[in-house]
Amino acid sequence: MSPKGVTSKRRMPMEERRRQLLDITLRLVVEEGFGAVQAQRIATEAGITKPIVYRAYPSLAALQIAMLRREQRRVDGVLDKVAPVDAGDRSPRDMLLRSLGGILEAAAQRPLTWQLALHPPEGTPAVVRKIIDRRREALLDRTRGLVRAGLPKLGGGEQLDDELMARILLALAIEHVQIVLDDPETDRDALLRSTEAILDRLNWV
Repeated sequence: MSPKGVTSKRRMPMEERRRQLLDITLRLVVEEGFGAVQAQRIATEAGITKPIVYRAYPSLAALQIAMLRREQRRVDGVLDKVAPVDAGDRSPRDMLLRSLGGILEAAAQRPLTWQLALHPPEGTPAVVRKIIDRRREALLDRTRGLVRAGLPKLGGGEQLDDELMARILLALAIEHVQIVLDDPETDRDALLRSTEAILDRLNWV
């Protein structure tokens, strides 16, 4: 017989249960903040009892860290695919557009992941904020790499500061992602065409 307020559900394999709890935790954090991550709340939403939550994760801190690490891997996986550290012989212009397009698509597919990555909620624990800050710095570092590869191919590039350019491009990318997060129906192709028009005004060699 199921506990009061808990819906009877099939027994999940533990790995599947952990994924379910991570999904619930991510949604609660993004929508309501870390204060909403309570064992009973998670258990109720999962249709299970609190002991099952603690069987999957020994503490709420362990659950939160596991969620953050999963989302970090998701973001890193997208960046590794669309914005590799070494752009090789590819055109910086095309590389920037390809990277932005890939990130926008990923944000549309997993909005909660990217909302957490870009805008951690108020009340985020200090240790968690440090993890998120490290990811933002890693993203900036990738952008620096693209800029440094592209400046030699840009007329007058020697007069541009690579750190400033990297921060400007990253800010532009973040604004594009936020537009998609705010309105999932946004025409991503139109956003990319706008960015392409900006890049085409630069004097590529």
